[in-house]
Amino acid sequence: MADLGTVRTHNFKDTVGKAGGFAHKGALSSAHLLRRSAADTTDGKGKNLTAGHVAMVMDAGLAAAEQRTTVEMFILPDDKPHERSTLTKYELPRGYVPYHHSFGLTATDVAVMPLMPMTVQMGSIIFEGKPFSAAFKPWDNFDKGNSRVYLVPLSTPGSSPIEFALDHPLWYVHVVNSFQFNSSTVVIDLSTFPNNAFLEDGANVQVNRDKAKRDADPNRAVIIRYAFNVDTKAVTRTPLKEC
Repeated sequence: MADLGTVRTHNFKDTVGKAGGFAHKGALSSAHLLRRSAADTTDGKGKNLTAGHVAMVMDAGLAAAEQRTTVEMFILPDDKPHERSTLTKYELPRGYVPYHHSFGLTATDVAVMPLMPMTVQMGSIIFEGKPFSAAFKPWDNFDKGNSRVYLVPLSTPGSSPIEFALDHPLWYVHVVNSFQFNSSTVVIDLSTFPNNAFLEDGANVQVNRDKAKRDADPNRAVIIRYAFNVDTKAVTRTPLKEC
């Protein structure tokens, strides 16, 4: 088998991810695109939506303490995969740059964006050559270290995210599922951790290659189901399965 490699590169000629200000690089994205299938090309209100893959990009701040981060949700359409199209944009609190290794997307075109209590500062990576984990800095401005979750309606550009405040810090890596439970409730199932998995042994190559060390890691994942009621702003948290 041939080694994995780059077949070719493609330079997009659009403006997606290029709205950052001074000392920002619009280069921080998610590891996982999500599929908006042909079966999901309606928002439930009779509006036709474009089928394709949904992704996001945001400012990766070098001077994040002085600036706001803009998150831009966009789609790679099935019929024009080389022409990205912006779905919506929204801003985050000043000085906060999130890391979304993954995010949720419902069939009703709502993106579910968990905000962990850490901010990304790229300076140590770019100027000091440190690994990506060095960019993760504590963020305690969400109610003393707790987390928040944004529900972002993608089919109505410019709509403000619906914000939910959690009463605990949420650390997660992957999204298991996300869906619209009823007209007022959005659900997301997450692989959550007691601590930041990107700073612990779970992000260490040597540990991941050693089964005994992997099994001894106390920072174990638990699948948690969160349900968000947009009418009452109530949040429920239900553990589903320990990994």
